[in-house]
Amino acid sequence: MLRRTVEEARRTQIYQITKEVLAEECLSLNIESVSLQEDFSKDTTEISCRFREGDGPVKEVSAEGYGVLDALFTGMLGHYSEKFPSLKNISFEAFNTRPDFSKRRASGADAEIEVSIQFTNSSNTVMTFRNKGNSFVKASVEGVFNALEFYINCERSFKKLKFLIEEARSRGRSDVAQKYVSKISAIVGITSYEEV
Repeated sequence: MLRRTVEEARRTQIYQITKEVLAEECLSLNIESVSLQEDFSKDTTEISCRFREGDGPVKEVSAEGYGVLDALFTGMLGHYSEKFPSLKNISFEAFNTRPDFSKRRASGADAEIEVSIQFTNSSNTVMTFRNKGNSFVKASVEGVFNALEFYINCERSFKKLKFLIEEARSRGRSDVAQKYVSKISAIVGITSYEEV
């Protein structure tokens, strides 16, 4: 098993901030299903993903790319980047897999696999997302969804904290504003919010 990185510890801290700031408004992306088709002659992948935002209606995103992750990431960015412009600053940094053959049953092809995906932003801040499962595709797709959920909640928290800081200052409550400033400072390091 891979050890937890400093970036993962930082992500956990920021996740706690977003949960506190957004509370019940925190976005959760729940995957229903993924269908994919690989064209070996073109070396491309077509993906169709059905998911929900919380308990909302099923949404579907379809895209083409060079592999499962490229197709999924491209499609999801196309779906969300207009509403959440900070996502345009996110890109893949690294991708690793590690099988755990200790949990295999027969041939070893059923071994659990850990997928680690690293994303970077325009400031070269790296965030790592890990998932485990018996399906390489499922673990990879969940990693992308976890990353998007995290970055979207960071942007939403940034917007809300910015409003709360201005509101506290307008009431002459610099003490309250300062608490929000420390939280927004942690989130600003995740990605650029210049377009927000």
